Amino acid sequence: MRLYNKIIHYFILAGIIMAMVILPLSSRAEFFNFSSYQHILDRYLHGGIIIKGIKLNGLDYKALYEESRREDSDYRRLLQGLRSFNPETLKTREEKIAFWINVYNIGAIKMILDHYPVDSIRSMKISFFKNPWGKEIINVGGRWYSLGEIEHEILIGRLKERKIHFAIVCASLTCPDLSPEVYAPEHLTEQLRQQAISFINNPRKGYRIDRDKRILYVSNIFGWDKKSFRGRKDIISFILPYIKNMEDREFIRKGNYSFRFLPYDWSLNEYSGK
Repeated sequence: MRLYNKIIHYFILAGIIMAMVILPLSSRAEFFNFSSYQHILDRYLHGGIIIKGIKLNGLDYKALYEESRREDSDYRRLLQGLRSFNPETLKTREEKIAFWINVYNIGAIKMILDHYPVDSIRSMKISFFKNPWGKEIINVGGRWYSLGEIEHEILIGRLKERKIHFAIVCASLTCPDLSPEVYAPEHLTEQLRQQAISFINNPRKGYRIDRDKRILYVSNIFGWDKKSFRGRKDIISFILPYIKNMEDREFIRKGNYSFRFLPYDWSLNEYSGK
């Protein structure tokens, strides 16, 4: 009887240990495998290029378009993987935010490639009314999503994350830079922080001060999202922690200036090899 009890105890203990090992692994396995997307970024994203005086990360759409026509391409595998992935399996808030940021950026790239060549995501070739955000563009789990739904209904509406404005990329010169690394739940906080610093401190994208005229210019991204940012004070308090120049921070804190939005350049963030 003692031997029988010891055997039962052993199997119970072994089962508990196996569960402790297997369950975390299965949980991690549920996050989508974005390795094909990372391969695309590694090959076709070029950092530190300058277009029209704006420093940015540029994507080689032409080369990627040529690859996308092959059945065995990373691009085709990526889209096929998303079509068969159920986003309801995502567990944590970080998993959901990282996943949908990546999907938004992939969708914006797909918008360009579907109509390539184009000079802007707002090209009439894409949308006659220059409003591509309502156009269903990417299939996830058998359902089609538009960029507008991903941004406003999922990331901002459901997940309530304002910092996604530093990470989602509308394929344009003055939008945030496309990250060279896929967003991952375990690194999301630091990735968003670095994206915020990079974007805000680019004087053609994030903010610029005209001290002679006492004007603070900030990205129109914050002006368009009136649900997340309720006026000048809200925008300033949001961007201030990411401003690296201490003199600029002090100038902004004093508040004796006019507040305006930077002009937005919708030209394509395309690397042409020049």
